Amino acid sequence: MTHTLHRKTDIRDAKTEFLLIGMATKGINDKGSREKLVKILEICKAHGAINLGDTQQSNMYFLGSPEELYKRMVDGAIAGALFDNKANLLKALEEIKEEDTGMSIVVTGDIHEIKGICDQIGISPHTIALSLGIKGRTERLPSEDYLQLMTMCGHGMVTEHMVKTAIDEIRKGKTTVDKGVLQMTKCCVCGCFNPKRAKTVLNGFE
Repeated sequence: MTHTLHRKTDIRDAKTEFLLIGMATKGINDKGSREKLVKILEICKAHGAINLGDTQQSNMYFLGSPEELYKRMVDGAIAGALFDNKANLLKALEEIKEEDTGMSIVVTGDIHEIKGICDQIGISPHTIALSLGIKGRTERLPSEDYLQLMTMCGHGMVTEHMVKTAIDEIRKGKTTVDKGVLQMTKCCVCGCFNPKRAKTVLNGFE
């Protein structure tokens, strides 16, 4: 899933931030997949996921609760969960493996950390995709701090203008860091945005 692949972050966050996506295969096992995908998200939430989403329905912050997200999901949903703790991801993957739903699972994060988790629970990655970074006229890009926030949403729903507006309003006292983070988090429909890291980044602009 390339929309989770190009996240800008420092090496410390890369070793603690992980995304899990569950999905069915269209025309193969998508019919009747809703309950299995909901189950995957319930497992993730039970093991400490800090954001959940579905590209068709939005995320738990926008909808108000994980339960509202589960209720709206349909067959063929693409279920996403964000972890800020490797141990929690490992426990979730262990239970998902035991549940054996037949859904495809994609995990994004530091490749060495993920490979270690796979070895620990006895699974082998089917495919590995690596980001080689951004090439070309990189001087035209926003700053690294802006990109940390913008690339948390791989579908581009957190824009440079949104980040700039949040920073300006926080500095002027028109809003708070928490409100700025919440606005960005709600925009990332698939639940990939990390509100915890976003708060740290925004605090750095004050």
